[in-house]
Amino acid sequence: MKKFLLCSRRAAILCFALPTVILFACICASEVIPFIRHSNAPLSHELAGIGFLVLICLDLRARNFGRSLSYAFGYGASLVAILAFILVLPTVEYYSHRTAFDSAEWKSSLTQSPARGEYPIRLSMVHDLLQRYRLQGMSRQQIDQLLGKPPASPDDGDNYVYWLGPELGFGVDSELLCIKFKDSVVTEVRIRTD
Repeated sequence: MKKFLLCSRRAAILCFALPTVILFACICASEVIPFIRHSNAPLSHELAGIGFLVLICLDLRARNFGRSLSYAFGYGASLVAILAFILVLPTVEYYSHRTAFDSAEWKSSLTQSPARGEYPIRLSMVHDLLQRYRLQGMSRQQIDQLLGKPPASPDDGDNYVYWLGPELGFGVDSELLCIKFKDSVVTEVRIRTD
């Protein structure tokens, strides 16, 4: 059994790296060539599959599946790396954009939305805001002075809801800072998605 899985170290490394090269080349090509970008079929997976079939055919002739096995592990490792990149990148981006809370900037950002591609200022400041200020127990007047009045929303009632920016990750929902009042005193502060 062992002799059917052996191959040279150079062949194993090459076969392990080949799917990564194919996937990376297709991702780069999809940014340049509109046909690939708008294609319904994921070209990178088709090319990787064709490469795997070619190796299987060659390995069947040689009765040694070491190269095919290396290729399969390389393809799996590439997909895991891409998935990890997709899941970790928003968190890294969030931490890299954190800034100190500035009341004047926060208030001015209530009336203007961020430019396209610009990171939302309130999302980058909210962590520092919650660490530096104990909002719970503050009066409505103190919150108005610190954060300004958010645009009114019919379903918020007497509470304040500040739009922070798109949700971390895939950005389908929005992140919101919700401040609940009772008798004009803050009773609850939380960040939620909507």
